[in-house]
This record gives sequence, C-alpha cells and structure tokens, in this order.
Amino acid sequence: MAMLFLKRTAALHRKPIRGYTPDALNALRSCPWPGNVRELNNRVRRAVVMAEGAEITMQDMDLTCEALQRGEDSPDSLRAAHRRIEVELIVRAIGMHRGNLTRVARDLEVSRSTLYRKLHAYKLERFVPSTNLTYPMVVPD
Repeated sequence: MAMLFLKRTAALHRKPIRGYTPDALNALRSCPWPGNVRELNNRVRRAVVMAEGAEITMQDMDLTCEALQRGEDSPDSLRAAHRRIEVELIVRAIGMHRGNLTRVARDLEVSRSTLYRKLHAYKLERFVPSTNLTYPMVVPD
C-alpha cells in the first residue's frame, strides 16, 4: 500500500521518486499505524513533497516509531492532531505553490508573518527554497 501511495503521489507532483530507503521500509513495517490506512497515506504524501532525492527516507516521512508507541502522536492527543494537520496543510501548500510563500500564506488564509512563525516552529524552513525566504525570519523565542 505504501508503494501504491508513493507512485500515485509522485506522479501527481511529477517527482522522480522510485521507492524507499531500507531504513524507511523497516520503520514502515514496524510502526503500529494508529491512524491506519489514512495515516499511512498522509505520511507518504507528505514524504513525497518533502523528498529531495530519488528515495523516501525516514526523515522525509518524519517517522519515529518510538514516539508513536509512547503515544506522543496518538489520535487521542488533540495537540498532536492539530500539529499534524497544520504541518500537512503547510507542506501540501508549499508543494502546490512550489515554495512561493506569498501564495502559500494566501491559500492557508494566514499572514506571511504567521506562516514564517509556523515554518520555524515546525522546522519546515529547510523545505522552502532559500530564494523564497525574502526577508529574514524573526521569530521571538
């Protein structure tokens, strides 16, 4: 199923991704997947958008099974669910608008400063081409 999701999403985003790294495959197999098929599909879609190479890595999937098993990312945690949804929406918008943050902010209906704050909070700056970070990110600590 993970491979099917990868092929569909890679074709949709026109990315030449051929598969998963061995570590990513092992993690996929060992995780409990509390969100079942929907969670797997969302993780793979996010990973395709994040991927910079020809294979999906554990980092692309933001997958740590220990965190899932401890319940930090369980469906019972409203905070974790909110974070997952925000990250997925931001990542999807970055991919859709090819890193144009003005369009991303407009699409997400937030100000650019709010978008920059969220990029920093979720450590997503590295997925935005540096040419699209038009002014320094000033984020209060």
